[in-house]
Amino acid sequence: CVRIPNNSIITQWYIYADVSGSIVLDVWKDTFANHPPTNADSIAGTEKPTLSSQVSASDTSLTSMTTTWSAGDVVCLEIESASTCTKAWVSFTGYNN
Repeated sequence: CVRIPNNSIITQWYIYADVSGSIVLDVWKDTFANHPPTNADSIAGTEKPTLSSQVSASDTSLTSMTTTWSAGDVVCLEIESASTCTKAWVSFTGYNN
């Protein structure tokens, strides 16, 4: 989990793995006071960071993901499924709001 340092609008995510494989991650966000986030706090919509027999992927549209993140929010990732990958990294890009 990470604590968001400032108000942000997220515009894209990137996912990378150690080897070509498959993984699906859910993105959970809640206030610091309600930490830890749970499945009920999912913000990914239909755009969960996902690899499907790949080593990297991205999503730059984010039409169904909650993209407004507030300073102090806590964002966590949940592994929903994985095959072959033993490590994965996700980065989010956006701008301060």
